[in-house]
Amino acid sequence: MAFLAVACGVISSAAHADNTVSGYLEVAGSAAWTQPVQPVLQSNPWTGADIAGRATFWLGPKWSTQADLSTESIWAKRNNSDGWVDLPATTGAIHLSLRNPSRGLIGGFGGVIDSGAGDAASHAQGVFGGIEGQIYLRNVTLYGQATYLKQSGGLLYDRYPYQLWLMQATARWFAAPNTKLEATVGYMGGGVWGLDYNWQSHAFMFSAEAEHRFDGAPVSAFVRAKGFADTDIGGFSTATNGTIQAGIRIRWGGGTLLDDDRNGTTLTLPDFTPLDWERSISE
Repeated sequence: MAFLAVACGVISSAAHADNTVSGYLEVAGSAAWTQPVQPVLQSNPWTGADIAGRATFWLGPKWSTQADLSTESIWAKRNNSDGWVDLPATTGAIHLSLRNPSRGLIGGFGGVIDSGAGDAASHAQGVFGGIEGQIYLRNVTLYGQATYLKQSGGLLYDRYPYQLWLMQATARWFAAPNTKLEATVGYMGGGVWGLDYNWQSHAFMFSAEAEHRFDGAPVSAFVRAKGFADTDIGGFSTATNGTIQAGIRIRWGGGTLLDDDRNGTTLTLPDFTPLDWERSISE
């Protein structure tokens, strides 16, 4: 909350010159390692793929909106099954921000998530909403988010709905206008399976990313490492996860990575990765 108050204080009435649409399409492959106390996973590492699209449009001199849609899948085998299982998650959201490209932004977002978590037993849908803010300091961007996520539907386990809080803090440093280094830390807490089943999560998350846009081309390449650690799922189980991703982003309507961060598609979605993993390994 203090971060958002500061962000709100530095945003003035400076106008944005145009209403151009900008955004990017992201495609990535991934490998993931997970280690629960009672392993139920036969494959390590898991393999996966991600696709995401984001677009930004200025509504006026002070307001911008951004739309996000992403889907990701991880595949592996369980110890008790000869078949492959899939952890798919599809997320969509809309952001609305009061924004000054020279100082920062403050706004809110809301969206939906459809999480497969391996099979029909734990397939569920959720809704989420939150607040976010950014501060721009020359070639550095500071970014904070706070999110509430609640299950809205599912196939078999409606009596054990998830209900979680997530907080994230991100720092971006632009070593050059088209070279970005980014680090994020976060926390997810709440009920993975709800109060009846008492699977409570206390997951600490991290990620680091490097991205470079090629001069004269609307394409950038990135590598990302992320993971989480939860040492007390339900009071008797633990889980750790690490994921490495590499991919490309096809960009349109923006300039350099630094320019797009201030004037275009700068926002991201909360990282719901621990939810899908923990519901799967705790079945």
